[in-house]
Formats: sequence, C-alpha cells, structure tokens
Amino acid sequence: MHKYIEELSLNALPAFHQMSIDGWIARYADGYTKRANSVNPIYCGEGISVERKLLACENFYTNVGLNPVFKMTPFVHPDNLDELLEHMGYEKADLSSVQTLKLDHIDEAQMEDVKISAEIDDEWMDVFARFTALPAEHMAIKRKMLSLPLLNKAFMILYKNSAPVACVTGIMEREWLGIYDLATHPEHRGQGYARELVLKLLQWGKRQGAGYSYLQVLKDNGPALRLYGKLGYREVYAYWYRVQTGKS
Repeated sequence: MHKYIEELSLNALPAFHQMSIDGWIARYADGYTKRANSVNPIYCGEGISVERKLLACENFYTNVGLNPVFKMTPFVHPDNLDELLEHMGYEKADLSSVQTLKLDHIDEAQMEDVKISAEIDDEWMDVFARFTALPAEHMAIKRKMLSLPLLNKAFMILYKNSAPVACVTGIMEREWLGIYDLATHPEHRGQGYARELVLKLLQWGKRQGAGYSYLQVLKDNGPALRLYGKLGYREVYAYWYRVQTGKS
C-alpha cells in the first residue's frame, strides 16, 4: 500500500518537468512546494552508483535555480540514503504523516451551502490564496498544476451566510480519493467547518466510486491531526525531506 499511495500522490499533483535517473524521479514545478520540486528515490536502479545519481540530481536542480531536495520515505533506495544525505549536510525538513481511511462508514455532513466545481476557477483560487496567504508569485503555478486534465477533481467551497469559510480539493484516481488544500478562514478556525467540508468531499468521492481516502499532513499541525483522527484517518507511514541549504 505504501508505494501505491506514493504513486497516487505523484499523479495527483504532477510536476511540469521530470527526469528519471536510474530509479529516482527528479520533479520540477517552477519551485512551488517541495512535493513537486524534489527527488523521489522510488526503486532500485540498474547499477549507476549513488554518487553519480546524486550528482545528476544536484545538477538538475542547479540548472533551474533551486537547491536540491530529496523526499525520504521508509522505502527509499538505497535504504541508507537518508544517512548519506545527512552526512553531506542536507537538513531534515517537514516531517509528515500519510494517513488513510476506508469509506465504508462515514458521517453525513450537516451543512449544505457548498459549491462543487470540476475545474479550478477564480473564486476557489482567490479563497485558497486568502485563507493560506499564498504569495502572488505562486498563484499561477498552483493554478496551472491543478488545471492539468489528468484526473477527476472536485474543488469545494463551504459558505456561511453567503461568505466562504473553508475550501478543499479532492483528486480521484482508481478507487482512492486524495484530500488536498484544506483551508479555513482564520476567523472561523476551530468551529467545525473543516470537518463538514471534508465529510462533503468524502461523500462526493463515494459517489465517484472511491472506497478509500488518503491524505498527507505535517506532523506539527496539531489541529489538522486532531481533525483527521476524529474522522477515522490512521497513519500508514511518515516521510520527510532532505534539503541542501546554503547554495543558490
């Protein structure tokens, strides 16, 4: 299941450019998010040395003006890659939890004032940017990434008194629904709106044929972890990044 979910998450937010390097995939999306601009050491290659692969990855990111970033999971190849990168001065960042939920028994959402769009639009983009303080230079990149017509998507906004209070994105592949971009208006956090919107999204996913859901959440995001735990999500593995710092 672990590698399967990694595959789903790679497909859900595709990079604009990527290069395969003997079992490693180097992804690039104009520098927006580590997830889309990092090396994913997915499987064992055919014999190129680790040193040569590391150099190729570093050159890949240097050529586009970024510091190299590696995504570390429990099943990277080789299995001592994390220790090797640490020894090379790569810093650990963004410890995250990958969690799943079987959609056989989920609660019904109580709030009905929800807009669901199959494609990203100006309103959803504006709401997400305001709720998360997304920098203007990243808005166009994110919109381009989410506009790629590869998978079935739902862009949702929850309203209270006609004003948006929460938003989320769902991305379907096979029988799995990925939860992305959950955000609540800063003045309305802790009031149950995020839970209602996730339940709406899970119900949408079930109608699309989803039997399971997955998500990725930072380990230091206490409110999100509590929300997902109450909904029944459970961790299946963790990941983090190794980031080369001090270079331009």
